Amino acid sequence: MSPRDVIRLTDVTCLLGGNVILSDVSFSVGRGEFTYVIGPNGGGKTTLLRLLLGLVKPGSGRISVLGRTPPAANRRIGYLPQHQFYDPQFPITALEAVLTGLSFSPFASGRFREKALSALEEMGLGDEAERLYAVLSGGQRQRVLIARALVGDPELLLLDEPTANVDPAVEEALFDRLTRLRRKPTILIVTHDTGVVPAGVERVICVNRSVAVHPTRRLTGRVLQELYHQSLNRVSHDRVIGRQGGGKHG
Repeated sequence: MSPRDVIRLTDVTCLLGGNVILSDVSFSVGRGEFTYVIGPNGGGKTTLLRLLLGLVKPGSGRISVLGRTPPAANRRIGYLPQHQFYDPQFPITALEAVLTGLSFSPFASGRFREKALSALEEMGLGDEAERLYAVLSGGQRQRVLIARALVGDPELLLLDEPTANVDPAVEEALFDRLTRLRRKPTILIVTHDTGVVPAGVERVICVNRSVAVHPTRRLTGRVLQELYHQSLNRVSHDRVIGRQGGGKHG
């Protein structure tokens, strides 16, 4: 394993309920990389994140996250799950919502509040800290939840569908924030959107039971048709911008 590898999977197979969800998966993600994970519904994208977190165990193969076996590295990981449930009647502010991302009771400490404010500011929400979470827009709530994942200064940030149910302008602003994070964690984002890959994303991991890894400049309509096993009417890559140089292929 390279010292730069934050994630490494080797010959990993995962079975759930007797069904093969992922088969013979091998790839690595280097420190500081911004990586997209795409694929059809049911193809294994969320299961891949759950494997990295140690929430499910592989049937075979090896997984290393931050040099450890999952879930030993979880305190160094920030995670945004695909589905978030909250009671809109619960009177929690944006700042208090971010503070819940710390694994201890932080409300009495000014230092922890400063960390939470800093995370909100990184997401462009410093002025909304004392507003009720329930009255924020959908895009603002997503940024609060990402701030919650960032507040513990993670080395690895795992985001599952962070732009679901937000409009394109909000999505673009969110990814602009992510690419300019001062703390520069390694970022892995799961998305259903095959049409746009934001600037700053180095590689795309295509997941549909098996896995293939492509530099963004090689992500073509043909590659996506092979991944989804169907003809795609329109695939736009106007915003696909990748670094020059090599990438690994899975």
